[in-house]
Amino acid sequence: MKIIDRYITRNFLYGYFIALFVMIGMFLTIDLFMHLDEFAELLTDHPELELTIVDVLKNIVHFYSIRCALWYKDMAGMIIVIAAVFSLARMTRNNELIVVMASGMSLKRILAPILLLSVVLTGVMVLDQEFVIPGHAYELTRDHDEYSNEDTYPVWFMGDEKGSLFCSQRYV
Repeated sequence: MKIIDRYITRNFLYGYFIALFVMIGMFLTIDLFMHLDEFAELLTDHPELELTIVDVLKNIVHFYSIRCALWYKDMAGMIIVIAAVFSLARMTRNNELIVVMASGMSLKRILAPILLLSVVLTGVMVLDQEFVIPGHAYELTRDHDEYSNEDTYPVWFMGDEKGSLFCSQRYV
């Protein structure tokens, strides 16, 4: 790997993480402020749970940590584009692309690390979509004012109205 590749990679990842934290932070802040009263209702509406403020704060952190995986899936492509534009604009502003062209290197060669990282980060998004999100389907379908109390238990040969039997070692 050449020095220019490491420099472009560092620029791209710098822009990527800034865009990632800004976008996720915006979504989290807006959603939290719009639904903060629903989280607070857990204390008053469910006295049988005997929740404290610490429990509600843990619930908020757990709720949004799972929700960030879903937001990442939705915004990953846009974040990659923002990072690419950010890194190329930074190189243009500092006249680094002119120096690269004057040295005889093609601008297509400059895009190679950005395209490679884009493919890798798209793969991360696919892994998030296919493995992380389905594992937390229960958490993603609950509302803001529901407490995270996923109960699992075995179901052995439960019948339905048609006479069919259902058997499961883990039922949520």
